[in-house]
Amino acid sequence: MTNGEKLKDIRRIKKMSAKAVAEKINLSQSYLSKIENDQVRGTTETLELVLSAYDMTLEQFFDNGGHSAEYKELVSELQKLQPDQLRNITNLIRSLTEIK
Repeated sequence: MTNGEKLKDIRRIKKMSAKAVAEKINLSQSYLSKIENDQVRGTTETLELVLSAYDMTLEQFFDNGGHSAEYKELVSELQKLQPDQLRNITNLIRSLTEIK
């Protein structure tokens, strides 16, 4: 996955439009689109700026531990659950994986 694809995935997971991100960080929407579509390679400073819209650092962006952005978002949401809610979700996942 390219950096542009990863940025686009993160934006979609955060349920943000390209326009909203561009306005938030004072970057043109067309330039953001070019970055996401790998038509240009932004500077490190530009990447940091885009990531700031998602409350992410460069370290978080590049250290994915081999997991997709969707996986990270799922883990983040699971960490917010109470123990009984987490048990319910675990049981649900187990029951789904048993269905063939």
